[in-house]
Amino acid sequence: MSVMIELLFRTRGPETVHHFNQQCKNPMQVQEQLLLGMLRRNRDTAIGRKYDFGSIDSIGQFQEKVPILSYQDHEPFIQASLNGEPAQLTAQSPCFYATTSGTTGTPKYIPVTPESRKAKSSLLQVWLSKFFIDHPKLFSGRMLSVISPEVESMSPAGVPCGAESGHGYRSAPKPLKAVYSSPYDICEIEDYDAKYYTLLRIAVAQPVSFLFSCNPSTVLLIAQRMEEFADDIIGDIRNGTLSAKYEVPETIRKECEPYLHADPVRADELERIRLEVVR
Repeated sequence: MSVMIELLFRTRGPETVHHFNQQCKNPMQVQEQLLLGMLRRNRDTAIGRKYDFGSIDSIGQFQEKVPILSYQDHEPFIQASLNGEPAQLTAQSPCFYATTSGTTGTPKYIPVTPESRKAKSSLLQVWLSKFFIDHPKLFSGRMLSVISPEVESMSPAGVPCGAESGHGYRSAPKPLKAVYSSPYDICEIEDYDAKYYTLLRIAVAQPVSFLFSCNPSTVLLIAQRMEEFADDIIGDIRNGTLSAKYEVPETIRKECEPYLHADPVRADELERIRLEVVR
């Protein structure tokens, strides 16, 4: 576990949570200030001019002037932004486009700006601070998280597009990266079984104190994969290996080597746990 991360949340966490709780005492005022600030900063964008952001000075006026919009309504602005046209949805130029999985249609592109990235970081700090206060052992071990590649394609204007999970990992401060149970490169493994096997083989050999996922189905999938891979994982941990039966590129195997030490004691412990679960 990172001593720096624990120190950060012990010293700054209570203050962060206190500030958030103070804001919650008057949520409408805080939300209106937040909204009006965003409208002012983005009034000269294409969408800002279309809905006259510059004349809006209350939540009520915003509701009157700006209809409820779907992704399809935003898509022309996003496509123009992808092509390099400035100031479409945001005054700041996107530095990244987070893509959705496309399970219910074609993938969607969500612009990420330096401002929105900073806002997300602040929100994550509030969430983790409260989590740490309620669960002081949160960072006593590593974090198991399934991530996808940060860069899956490039926009016509040359801006990277990919998974928000990978982008979060790559852009995280070094102390926070140290909390992850596995190196980033594992998410680049193309073979689905090999990716999950390598992730779990490395994670299970370590003390994992929490599992992070934006989708609860991932938690179930991890449990299913653990059961499926149990024999190979326990054998690899015992021998300090990464099974050759899974299609892991040699370059990524090299990156995994520091995590692959023989640990017969841990293998025996996992075997006992497995037998107890079966009973």
